[in-house]
Amino acid sequence: PGSTEVYIIDGIRRRLFSLKDDANVFSYDCVQEKAVFLVKEICSELKYRYDALATGDDSVLNDSKTLLLILDNYDAVEAICNDPMALSAYKDITGKYKNMNVCVILGGFENESVSYSAPEIYKKARDARHFMFFDDLVNLKIFDMSLTVVRQYKKPIELGDGYYIKDNNCQKIKTVLCV
Repeated sequence: PGSTEVYIIDGIRRRLFSLKDDANVFSYDCVQEKAVFLVKEICSELKYRYDALATGDDSVLNDSKTLLLILDNYDAVEAICNDPMALSAYKDITGKYKNMNVCVILGGFENESVSYSAPEIYKKARDARHFMFFDDLVNLKIFDMSLTVVRQYKKPIELGDGYYIKDNNCQKIKTVLCV
């Protein structure tokens, strides 16, 4: 909690509501316009850090908290994609500023192939191939996984199991279960 600032844009079902009052949650909302605002604000903070590093302030990253943006709302993602400035800011966050102590989590990402009409953020996430997947690999539909990897992890997962997928690498993980 002392090293992160969490910003949550929750979905209509409010699955993350229990996190609202945590010490490190700086913002919790379900409104898509708030997502557009937050993306621009986070990008502005990261630009400040980037510029400070460029001028020789090497301590800026050690002294700054990790910014965690959780988007668990399809409408919010769509709103960001429909606002050119917000979309540009999101691309900067996940591209140019990705090493400036920032993390973006897209929750509620449906396990289905990403269609041509999907928001650009979902297409970018699919193309990045950087996921946590909590089902058997044989059921992965977002992108094609190599058959060698699928065969390697053919045993069905148990409660608390998941997969960390980055590019074509896959690693089975155990998660902490919250009751």
